[in-house]
Amino acid sequence: MSLPRPIMLALAPVLALAAAGAVQARPAQDPPPYRLTLKAMLFYSDRGTFSGDLIARPVDLWNTPAGEGRAGGSSNQLLVVADVRGEGGSYVPSRKVELTVTEGGRQTYQHAEETNIVNTNGHTYVAFWLNGTGCRRLRLTARIRGQTPSTPVTATIPFACGE
Repeated sequence: MSLPRPIMLALAPVLALAAAGAVQARPAQDPPPYRLTLKAMLFYSDRGTFSGDLIARPVDLWNTPAGEGRAGGSSNQLLVVADVRGEGGSYVPSRKVELTVTEGGRQTYQHAEETNIVNTNGHTYVAFWLNGTGCRRLRLTARIRGQTPSTPVTATIPFACGE
């Protein structure tokens, strides 16, 4: 038995609302945990460009503010980029990338930044700008807050200065 057209048209919005309510009633599931990798690049103050990744390809960072050693130019600023990998299209506002920097065993920087929507290739990026770098060894520790497990990723940037 089929319903007359006017009744079908009248029922369509009711059925649509019922279906929408059913979808909203299901609990939302978070995507799988995000994973992290880090990159760190010198900002060359003498020409306004960036070095290659110091974590993937370490270099001698002796007297970097003066441009000595193998840094490739003078620098006292460092850009740290967290590559956040996850399920494409996912976004969880409670997940934040937290970067902690220690120098000589003392914490000198800590900041958490919200991630963006993970792109279709499974990546989103979070940047941290560190000032006053170049003479002290830095220990970088990054983790995803707001998810379990949250395994930290660490790297060392071996800055040193002297005569």
